Amino acid sequence: MMPYFCAMRKTLSERDQAVIWHPYTQMQTAPAPIGIVRGEGARLYDEDGRSYIDATSSWWVNIHGHAHPHITERLAGQAAQLQHCIFAGYTHEPAVALAEQLLPCCPDRNRKCFTPITAPLQ
Repeated sequence: MMPYFCAMRKTLSERDQAVIWHPYTQMQTAPAPIGIVRGEGARLYDEDGRSYIDATSSWWVNIHGHAHPHITERLAGQAAQLQHCIFAGYTHEPAVALAEQLLPCCPDRNRKCFTPITAPLQ
């Protein structure tokens, strides 16, 4: 069941404005955020079906685009095994495997990686 303040609002953007402060945003003067419901390739789609070129590249999808089938499959497989494990006293195989693959690419003076957190998608 949706909380009462969400049920009274109609759009994702209106619901957002009621409950979220966005980082790096002057909330008193910023325009309402666009309610994005899905991504495909280089495009984002809003709740009204309009498409936008993701010119900011959403950090993590700037090379392959949104919802890339191979990446989606690999992420689902990893999430089924282990979604996240902080490095505060723990380690995990994907991080160790990534460090082992990265170090041979580094100059000889590099013997360790600084907190690798994900494994390469194969």
